[in-house]
Amino acid sequence: MNKQDTFKRIGLTENAFRVYSALEASDPLLITHIASHTGLFRTSVYRALEELVGAKLVRKVALGKRNAYKAESESRVKELFKVATKKVDALFDDAGSHRLANEDFGVSYLSGNAGIRKAFDDVIALSKRGETFYRITSEKDLDEVNRYLSQDYRLKRDKKRLEREVISNTYADGRKRPRLERFIKFMPAHAGAFDQDMIELIYGDTLTFIDLKKKQVISIKNASLADFQKSIFKALYRRL
Repeated sequence: MNKQDTFKRIGLTENAFRVYSALEASDPLLITHIASHTGLFRTSVYRALEELVGAKLVRKVALGKRNAYKAESESRVKELFKVATKKVDALFDDAGSHRLANEDFGVSYLSGNAGIRKAFDDVIALSKRGETFYRITSEKDLDEVNRYLSQDYRLKRDKKRLEREVISNTYADGRKRPRLERFIKFMPAHAGAFDQDMIELIYGDTLTFIDLKKKQVISIKNASLADFQKSIFKALYRRL
């Protein structure tokens, strides 16, 4: 890596490099002399000097009654390079920690009709035989949601004898009928608007959130978090 590349790495422009190189190779220079040495317009020299003075790579000195500029030693360039390198390393370390956090929580993302279909299929596939799963739904169009389901969704659910408890909004009131494996309670009107067109599924050690408007799905695999949400669900379900 040459010195020009180093200047780019620390966030300085090519003009700043040209001005610094001219000052480094001579005694303190006036603005007119810097422009002459670099071939830059005076306005470009002023902007480059602002960068360099701000980075403490150049300092202003008195030359008679006029201001001149002098380059600091290369050690200052090396110092800035080290700082920039540490910032880059910290950025990647931070990104790595986020990746690890996502892996620890088993976060996955899906989208589109196929993504929503897979979210429902996973409830059946990942639940143990005879288990109960939980659903909170503020869907606006039940028929649309049903169209996302795989053709054999209900068959597989019944074959595993899965039960579910559901908290729903009033859009679905009167349209769903309790069955042996499905018990539904509705959010009361006085509870406020419950029409976000969202679904939360809680099953096994997984939480899945479905945004029906954007057709986006987020699943989080974490046993403690799932148990926490189950406790909240059951407390609310008992009160409805």
